[in-house]
Amino acid sequence: MDQDPAGLFLGKDFRGAYAPGVTLTGAGQTIGLVEFDGFYAADVAANFKQAGLPAIPVQTGASRWIQRVPGSGNIEVILDIVMADIWLREASVIVYEGENPMTF
Repeated sequence: MDQDPAGLFLGKDFRGAYAPGVTLTGAGQTIGLVEFDGFYAADVAANFKQAGLPAIPVQTGASRWIQRVPGSGNIEVILDIVMADIWLREASVIVYEGENPMTF
């Protein structure tokens, strides 16, 4: 496991720490994430770079509520994308983004 300059573990370390020896890669699978905010693709790429991993293409799917500009919850969306990919590196990721229906 690697550590960042501050001595903290990086995102790519989670799989080895929590599921050592698991060989499933997600090949041929699709992960669908339902998110109540949008996200900035550049921030997703920056998170992968910091974790020492190549960025993945992330598709967005249609949803009933469409979030045009990411809001304050975008960091949670980015975390979900990065964690899904870290656990199943070869899976496709589709993000269905929308507004939080509880804030109408």
